[in-house]
Amino acid sequence: MGNGFDLRFREDLALFAELGVTDVRLAVDWARLQPSQGVDDADWREWYQDVLIAAAGHGIGVWLGLLEAPLPQWFDDEGGFADAKAAGRWWPRWVETCTELFGDQPGLAGWFPIHDPIGV
Repeated sequence: MGNGFDLRFREDLALFAELGVTDVRLAVDWARLQPSQGVDDADWREWYQDVLIAAAGHGIGVWLGLLEAPLPQWFDDEGGFADAKAAGRWWPRWVETCTELFGDQPGLAGWFPIHDPIGV
């Protein structure tokens, strides 16, 4: 993550709380979390869970985004969202994966489907 949040999220969340921030938006990086079809990266899964727990500890709600570029290469190779069959197969599974991994985590305030619908 280009701004360093991945390394210093605890400090950033503490600062946000100090400044009165009550909610933040964080996109789940599909390409990082699921680099292969149906295979979740344990390190990234744990990172997102740690962020949610840390945010909850500061009284901050996290709104998770389900889609941010780039798409996983394996999904793009199947045609991505331009292929209705691939999209219909993999997008619902991705949404289910996110809800299974993060849906009951402390700190989760809600979901938004696409971070930047024009840029995807």
